[in-house]
This record gives sequence, C-alpha cells and structure tokens, in this order.
Amino acid sequence: MYNLELEQGNDEKALNWLKAGVQAIGETEGLLIAMGVSYFVKEGYSQANECFDKVLKLNRLNAEATLYRGCTFYEMGNFTMARVNLNKAIGLRSQQPHAYLYRGFVNEELGDKKKAMDDFSIACNNGLEEACDKLE
Repeated sequence: MYNLELEQGNDEKALNWLKAGVQAIGETEGLLIAMGVSYFVKEGYSQANECFDKVLKLNRLNAEATLYRGCTFYEMGNFTMARVNLNKAIGLRSQQPHAYLYRGFVNEELGDKKKAMDDFSIACNNGLEEACDKLE
C-alpha cells in the first residue's frame, strides 16, 4: 500500500503506512529509510535525518542511509556535514551516482569547481542526466 499511495501522490498516507509498519514490526533499516525518504521529499529534513540516524545506529555501514543523510545536510545548507556523509557513502559503496551528484553540488557551493565537475562527470557517466546538464 505504501508504494501505491506514493505513486498516487499521497505522501501523508504513504508515511502513515510506514508508521503503521514500524508499530507492527519495529524499526527496521528498510522502514526507517523509506520514512526518511518520505520526510525528505516533503522537505522535513530534520525528521528525515532522525530516521537516517536511527538506521546508522542499527548499522553504521549502511551506505544508503549515509547517502541520504548527506543529501539532507546539503538541502539544509550544512555543506561540511554533507560532504563528510557523501564521502563516507562513496567509500562504503562507490556505485552510487546520486552521491557523486550531490557531492558535486556541495563542491560547487564550497567553490571547488574542479572537484564539482569531476563528480558531475562520474554521475553523468552513470546515467544521471541532471549531472550531464551541469557539464554543459
């Protein structure tokens, strides 16, 4: 039901399904990541990071939660923490094009155009059109 609600644009209903899942089976990594992403999409960045932090308490090597945490810090304007988390996400699993895309955004914000272009190039080569647009 979560996916159906999400596909229909019912973010709040989707989030309620996830909360019901947590109530029923507890805080699993998958449910917490899905909840965090749902909050992220709604621009509830602090709530999103709370979910990702819980995932990392369960499994500090969860590359997906680390990636999303970095994206969330970027959206909050905390570029230093964004870069720390995105670097860690790439170190945990190098085949994450969104990690390179967001790290490119971070490097751009911090004034390091060469590093930004290198990251956009990697993301572009892995199929992210948004990164390709940044190279033009």
